[in-house]
Amino acid sequence: MTPRAQAGFTLVELSVVLLVLGLAAGAVALRVQGPLAAGRLDGAVAALEQYDSTVRHWCARHGRQACVLWDMEAGRASLVDANGAALPAAPLRLPEGFKVAEIIVGGSQIAVGNASVAFGTGGMTSSYAMLIVDGRGRRAWVMFCGLTGQAVRFDTRDEAIDAFHAADISAGTAAN
Repeated sequence: MTPRAQAGFTLVELSVVLLVLGLAAGAVALRVQGPLAAGRLDGAVAALEQYDSTVRHWCARHGRQACVLWDMEAGRASLVDANGAALPAAPLRLPEGFKVAEIIVGGSQIAVGNASVAFGTGGMTSSYAMLIVDGRGRRAWVMFCGLTGQAVRFDTRDEAIDAFHAADISAGTAAN
């Protein structure tokens, strides 16, 4: 009697296939992480833009002044009146791992604690800028233009400061 050939794969062949699949999956995961993190930062910036717009519309619709009070470390904002009493508007909480690292408003630069941004009865503010940072050090500056609420994103603090100076020059030229 002659032995029959065995059908199937050997343990070595299966191990090689699993190793190759594992390496391919690892490479894909590494390539996807960067865009996913950038997307999370974009989402946090979009949340800020939406909240600013919502507060502007709320103030204009109700004809009331309000302040957005930022807890910078927690990445949380709430809407309060001039006396600090909470107003009936939903608070904002940045996505997990994000915080407000710095706010520039009214000539002041605030990097710790709480900061407030005042909104007038028509929904207008002074121009202000915020630095948003995630747990991995990714960052984005967002400047909100006072009259229009238009949000402009910058990569560096210097770009945001230059934009404030340009806005001051334009406002001074328009006033003359």
